[in-house]
Amino acid sequence: MDYKTIKGRRITAIASDPTPASLGQVWFNTAGNVLKYTAVVGAWAAGGSSNTQRGDLGGNNSGGTQTAYLIFGGYYNPVGNTNYVESYNGTAWTAEPTLPSPLTGCRGCGVSTAVLSVDGNNISNKTTCSSWNGSSWSSEGATSQTRRGSSVAGILTAGLVTLGGAPSTPQNTEEYDGSSWTAGGPNGSGLTGSTAGTGTQTAALSTGGDTSGLTQKYDGSTWTEVGDLNIGRGSGACFGTQTAAMYAGGSGPLIPGTTTNCEEYDGTSWTETTNYSTTMYSPAGGGSTTVGIRGPGYAPAPAYFTTATEEWTVAPATKTVTSS
Repeated sequence: MDYKTIKGRRITAIASDPTPASLGQVWFNTAGNVLKYTAVVGAWAAGGSSNTQRGDLGGNNSGGTQTAYLIFGGYYNPVGNTNYVESYNGTAWTAEPTLPSPLTGCRGCGVSTAVLSVDGNNISNKTTCSSWNGSSWSSEGATSQTRRGSSVAGILTAGLVTLGGAPSTPQNTEEYDGSSWTAGGPNGSGLTGSTAGTGTQTAALSTGGDTSGLTQKYDGSTWTEVGDLNIGRGSGACFGTQTAAMYAGGSGPLIPGTTTNCEEYDGTSWTETTNYSTTMYSPAGGGSTTVGIRGPGYAPAPAYFTTATEEWTVAPATKTVTSS
């Protein structure tokens, strides 16, 4: 079946590419003697560098956007655990009032003016939670078990946390109502840490962890295993929704070491997509599968830490048909 039969018209033959070309448009470029079309393509581009270099930090993965994003806590040698906080406006990072205490491995959810920071480590794993209102931090209800590097999803008034790092190996789930945490459905994955989560309290996604590509979805009461990552790893950034998510970077023996690999989830399976350029793990990440952000994180030796930020954008792009 030819193009005219499918579309009802012939392919246009022109000497130069149309500007702008509409999504799905097909044409024959006579100057180059090639068939071209437009399709949506995702790409990473450098954003503004953060003011402080650090890794294993928190960020509002479930609700932050490319132009309104918050990072907090983390680890930086020789300072150790930090309480540094920075906000991103799409161009530059700005220092904000610090966390109540230094924490590494804390995770967060919410929008840029209403963020929940969950647990973390300062000498030992904590149950400490704090909220950000756009200008200051306040103490929130504590979780029942100590965690770090856990899967967090939701918003400030409807949060979710599961799993978390050694030495404790909590397989339970806790749900937050804006003042206190209550028990949710058990996880039972066996993973201990370096997981990542996104989505809402009743439609969450948890993926990665240890050296596994295990991915699970949560419906408000039960965790169910779904399609695993193509490359098993932990310490990556996960953002988006339960049915449209991005997992960026990470580290694990199956790679080995640190990777720039990125994968997209469509609600059923993960597909490898464009890698970002700066090698790191335990980065912060937020936004969606069409407009996202990946913040600073750990880097391989000898740098160990970075201030690099990259922005993910999906937009129409001209593609050339090549013969196989």
